[in-house]
Amino acid sequence: MVEVGDDLSLLDFASLKVELEEALGKKVNLLEYKTIKLQIKEKILRDEVNMYCGGRYG
Repeated sequence: MVEVGDDLSLLDFASLKVELEEALGKKVNLLEYKTIKLQIKEKILRDEVNMYCGGRYG
């Protein structure tokens, strides 16, 4: 889950996903906090892994 600025384009979001997958060596599911459905929010937040990415996406 990510928190991004309003100026992040869909292409930037996809690029972030690809960069994370390459850095971690595995597939990732990337979504914004504000898009989590209430019915599954608790389960998703339990599995959350915190990372920090400053720079162009931060």
